[in-house]
Amino acid sequence: MKKKLFLTFVFAFLMVVLIGCGGGDKPTGNQTKKLNAPTGFAIEDDYVYFNIIAAASEYVIKFEGADKSVERTITESGISVGELLIPEGTYQVSIKAKGDGVKYEDSDYSTAIEFTKEQNYMELKERELTAGGYIKWMGRTYYNEVTKANEVYHSASGFELFFKGSEVVATITATNYDNPDKRPCIVIVVDDDFNNATTLFLDKASQEVVLVSGNEDANEHKVDLYKRSESLNSHIAISSIRTDGVFMRKIVNKQLKLEFIAASSSTGYGNLGSPSDTKQTTANSDALKGFAFLTAQALDADINIFSASGWGCYASQWTNPNTKNVADAYKYVDFDSTTLWFHEMYVPDVVVVNLGTNDWSYIKNASGAERDARMNAFQQKYVSFLRELHTYYPNAQLIVLYGLMNETDIYDKTEEIVQMAKAYIPNLVSIQLHGDAGGYNSHPSATSHVLISRRLTEFIKQTLENNNQ
Repeated sequence: MKKKLFLTFVFAFLMVVLIGCGGGDKPTGNQTKKLNAPTGFAIEDDYVYFNIIAAASEYVIKFEGADKSVERTITESGISVGELLIPEGTYQVSIKAKGDGVKYEDSDYSTAIEFTKEQNYMELKERELTAGGYIKWMGRTYYNEVTKANEVYHSASGFELFFKGSEVVATITATNYDNPDKRPCIVIVVDDDFNNATTLFLDKASQEVVLVSGNEDANEHKVDLYKRSESLNSHIAISSIRTDGVFMRKIVNKQLKLEFIAASSSTGYGNLGSPSDTKQTTANSDALKGFAFLTAQALDADINIFSASGWGCYASQWTNPNTKNVADAYKYVDFDSTTLWFHEMYVPDVVVVNLGTNDWSYIKNASGAERDARMNAFQQKYVSFLRELHTYYPNAQLIVLYGLMNETDIYDKTEEIVQMAKAYIPNLVSIQLHGDAGGYNSHPSATSHVLISRRLTEFIKQTLENNNQ
């Protein structure tokens, strides 16, 4: 009798376990079992909590309001409501476990709880702009302790971040905002969709710029802001970035890092213009359509551009004084700056140097012994600068690029510079490429930049492959 009662008890216990399935018990044969609704469901301090069910890999949380209903699929307990992108309002909230449709059916929804979603913003500002681990800064930037903003100078510089939310807004200050020829131009790219990028010219000393708006999903997205205009025209500074969702603590660095040190061509100077234009402006110049940025895109590389239109490696007739030059300025965050740049902050794998055109404009204005002296000074300065770069980045591949402005008079002299520098720098090569003079002031057109980029991309690929053999 006792044995019969014991077996009856065991059978009843097993039936209860099999019917429940809440702990992930496996059905037998072709039977499909319904999961139990998650227990322990609560929302505390804007975080969703519940007890995990072993047989479920996903859960559906439902927010039912007076005039709207929102469902989100989640995979774990402890997620922030902010990541779910729920509009503000009061809701009845419940959760169910999702079955695989083969062995397990979805559970019923749990008992609903009331929750009020308020409009909250996550904002990055002050030191969190550079030290919080949320923002990847591109190019040389400098955090100004006085203004509490991160200053952005050079072509194709800016920032990148990841977020979940319906909008992202940045507060940006600008120099030369009241000058239509020099006001900064920025490009906003969401999820690498350059075909639908937004281009803005900043015409206020300070303004809120909407980077993203109207996003309705709860997925992670990426937004990049690029300064397409060059440093000599104007600067920008970012004092805050906010979202109605959340920023992800995520910085993605690419495997290959490029740096371009040059004068006007790598800034995209006049590449949207034509020979009939009367001047260079930030409207007819686009660094993102320049060969340097296009090459970085083709190689899936990070890029740092340090370039100034009209500046030489040694001297130029376009600067005052004439001996103001790129090589000396390279030690600082920007041209005409007194703030030193720490080169270990960005260590490139490949450095492309494209200098000499503006030096030639200075050299050819002299004659006789003075002309020879200027040419010699230019060559010595260029060799010295290449050696300095090799000291900063001993493992980097150095490339001297020339010919973009069809400056035929210094082709031989540039090759002499390369040969002299090779005595000290084994990883140094040169390439001669030509522009079409179809942009403003004999500069390459946007079409020409594409062709230059293709040839340079293949040259870099081949050079790196040879290094690895």
